[in-house]
Amino acid sequence: MAGLTVAVLMFLLLVYIPGNVALHFAGRRRTERTPRDVLVVGSGVSAGVFLLVGCLQVSGKSDLFARFVKLVAAASGVAQAEPGQFLPLLWIFVAEYSTASLLGLLELLRVTGTPRTRGRRAVRLRPEDLLLELLVRYRGAGLKPFVTVYTGQGGRVTGECLRYGWNGKASLLVKDADDPEKLTWVDIEDVLRIEFHNRELIEAAEKEREREAALLQKLESLRKLYNWAADGCGDELYGERIENLRRRALP
Repeated sequence: MAGLTVAVLMFLLLVYIPGNVALHFAGRRRTERTPRDVLVVGSGVSAGVFLLVGCLQVSGKSDLFARFVKLVAAASGVAQAEPGQFLPLLWIFVAEYSTASLLGLLELLRVTGTPRTRGRRAVRLRPEDLLLELLVRYRGAGLKPFVTVYTGQGGRVTGECLRYGWNGKASLLVKDADDPEKLTWVDIEDVLRIEFHNRELIEAAEKEREREAALLQKLESLRKLYNWAADGCGDELYGERIENLRRRALP
C-alpha cells in the first residue's frame, strides 16, 4: 500500500503537475488542457530530466540518480532513510519545474512571436487568436472593422465592431449600422459566421503607409543634403512636408 501511495505521489509530482505547469506557461487555460496533453508533456519533461541525470550518473559526474533511487526505496519502506537524503528530491523537483516552465515559455513565444509594436505601445496577441489579430490590424491601419455577425438563433447583427474582449468567454461589441445608438454584445460561442466588409482596405492602407515611410526617408536624406550645402536650405524646402508625414504616421 505504501508503494502504491509513493507511486501515485511520484506520478503527481514528476509527471502530472509539471505537465500542467508547462501548459500554463504556454498560455493554455485550464479548460484547454486535456489529460492527454498534460500526460504527454509531463512525461516528456520527466523523461528528459531523468535522462540527463542518468547520463551524469553513468559518466561519474554526479550521483544524484542513485541517491534519488535510494530515497524512493526508503519512502517505499524497502530501505532505511538516511539523514540529508531528501536533498536529491529537491534537485529533481527544481530541474523538473524549471524545464517545464522553460518549455512552456518557448511554446508561447513560438505561437505568438515577439510583441508587435506600434510607436511606444506593444500589442500582445493570444495564441492562435486570428480574429483578434485581424481586428488589431484594422485598428493599426486606421480603419473601422465593419462586420456582419450571424448567430446560431438565426439572428444577424451588422455594424462596426467596437470591442473584442473576455468576461470568462470571448465576445464582440457591435454598434448597429441601422441604429447607431444600439450596442450589441455577441457571445463568440453563438456565432456561426463573421463577414468583414472592408477587409481589402487593410492591405491598401498598409501599402500607403509603406509608401509614405519610404518617401519620408527620402525627404530626410534630401533635407540633410541641402542643409549641408546651404545652412537651413533643406529645412526650408522639405521641413513642412516632413512634419506633415510624421504627423500622419503617428498612431
